[in-house]
Amino acid sequence: VRALVARWQESGVAVSTMKNRMSYVRWWAEKVGKENCVPRTNAELGIGKRRFVTNVSKAITLSSG
Repeated sequence: VRALVARWQESGVAVSTMKNRMSYVRWWAEKVGKENCVPRTNAELGIGKRRFVTNVSKAITLSSG
């Protein structure tokens, strides 16, 4: 699992994509009874926090007429 994450990082895969992929890996590991083979947190694998582009509303007020 660590080698897979390292490969994703070398390939420039976005943090949010890695987090999504790890959720699939954890789901699969649980289904096959190997959940202890996958670290429980993304931090243990060196996967950082998501960066959001903006926290500003993009809503537009429309006028009638």
